Amino acid sequence: MSGHSKKTTVRRQLGAVLFADVVGYARLMGNDEIDTYSALKSLLEELETACNAHDGQVVAVRGDGF
Repeated sequence: MSGHSKKTTVRRQLGAVLFADVVGYARLMGNDEIDTYSALKSLLEELETACNAHDGQVVAVRGDGF
């Protein structure tokens, strides 16, 4: 080895993965499509706000799953 020492900085970060699905989504949509969609959209907006507050991100939304 040469006399040079190389200092390496390691950044550790906690990670979490969440997958969620709305139970009974098809039934709820059948009963009241407008209110169900509005409630889902509101929930997703809250989720995205919470994720952003913790430097996270919503990667994908597919129907009633995210």
